[in-house]
Amino acid sequence: NKSSGPLILYACRLGVRVEGYIKYAVESHHKAMSFAEDHQGTKLRGLEQCDIPLLQSFAQQLNDMLHNRARTMLEAWLTRAGLSDGDDACLIHAHLLYLYKNHRINELDFTSVSTILSSQVFLNINHRFTTISYDDLYTNTHPEDIKDKDAPAHKPSDPPPSIQIPQNEIFDLIQTQRAQILVFVANNKEEANQAFEATVRVATNTGTRTASYEEEEKKSDASRVRNWQIIPHATNYGRFVPDTE
Repeated sequence: NKSSGPLILYACRLGVRVEGYIKYAVESHHKAMSFAEDHQGTKLRGLEQCDIPLLQSFAQQLNDMLHNRARTMLEAWLTRAGLSDGDDACLIHAHLLYLYKNHRINELDFTSVSTILSSQVFLNINHRFTTISYDDLYTNTHPEDIKDKDAPAHKPSDPPPSIQIPQNEIFDLIQTQRAQILVFVANNKEEANQAFEATVRVATNTGTRTASYEEEEKKSDASRVRNWQIIPHATNYGRFVPDTE
């Protein structure tokens, strides 16, 4: 509802950021320990007394909360939002995408790849990205740069407009995951084909990420998964089409 929804989305964003800090600390610790073996015991400053196993356990709990409980809940919200409210659907897809900001290549699977791709494509189609930089201090102190003079001033306590996640973070996430997903696609053809079909369903509103809306189509989904391949041209690496096209 209107009162609990924003709080839940905030908790999701906070959880993703905390997860990112923990993963960075743990990975940096392991790199430092490996480096120390060859450089006379050098340690990463600030993590000398850190309980790494405890951090890893907490990161695993966060992973379960974000990628199982939160993802399932957000996808349930999508079935309610549908196309009746495009802004709500974009908001939910942005947060679904954001859940996988810290995913490493060894963590990718059908669920993560299909979620990233379907939410990315949905936002590209339905969300109007803007070139305006939402710097709170600059916007409030430079009203001459605001085209709509009647629009209310953006307050520092307000989240970024529409999807509540800074656009540069969304772009950074997509670019970071792009290379990893290409490797996953190359090594997991069947799961990749299913992920592409899921993306088509979400983008065309003919179904959810996991199934078609129509009962007859649900029964034939498994037999209708096409083989997706890269367009055979040097400049088209990363662009896929089904073998039926």
